[in-house]
Amino acid sequence: MPTYDESEWPIFRVKMPPVALSPEAFQAHLEACSERYRRLTPFCMLIDMGDHPPLGAVRRRAVADRMMEDGQRYPRVMLGCALVVRSAPARAAVTAINWVAQPAYSFTAFGDMREARMWLTHLLEQHRAGKI
Repeated sequence: MPTYDESEWPIFRVKMPPVALSPEAFQAHLEACSERYRRLTPFCMLIDMGDHPPLGAVRRRAVADRMMEDGQRYPRVMLGCALVVRSAPARAAVTAINWVAQPAYSFTAFGDMREARMWLTHLLEQHRAGKI
């Protein structure tokens, strides 16, 4: 299962395991991420894909659908989502999800955790200043 960390809230950190999730675990993961929207507190998400296998087309579509549903139900709650990916197929999956979901927030892939966290910190600062 993925691990979830709120110790840096409003940055919600997700660490994906090095193996593919079962269908049940994948649905539970989508629910765990959606649950944070229900708080109605603006936040950012930092997902470390690590060595997790790239998502197939069905799962990419499920992620995109969930992003669209959460964005419609809870507009302006997600400020940005950074994915740390280490492979070209994983970066391609991020591009595909972004293209399908077309979220109102930035959904961007990074090569390392530090760069992703800095980007999210900047988004939070802009939000606090009323710029987003």
